[in-house]
Amino acid sequence: MTTKNTPGPWILEAIFPDKTKGQTFEPRVSILGPSSMGLVRLADIPDCDKDSEEYANARLIAKAPELQEALQWIVDGYLAGEPLTGPKIAHGIAEARALLAEIDGK
Repeated sequence: MTTKNTPGPWILEAIFPDKTKGQTFEPRVSILGPSSMGLVRLADIPDCDKDSEEYANARLIAKAPELQEALQWIVDGYLAGEPLTGPKIAHGIAEARALLAEIDGK
């Protein structure tokens, strides 16, 4: 499978003001990805805080390449006729479970 998206890993960069220190700047959440020139900004999510739906969406988006890879392991195992406990499928499921925990902030 050939993809045209920016390869992973993608990085979630979040800068939030510390109100206890009197910081008042707008929060900045960005998703960065590798390119031939180093890291490039793939997306900016404006005006969100740590508990917002937008920040949860940003965590999900940042894990997209790794989720794609985990899904590919599962699909490859299935197409090879593996049982659900086969090595490729089991690897993909384990990776997906770990990624979902990260996305959920656990």
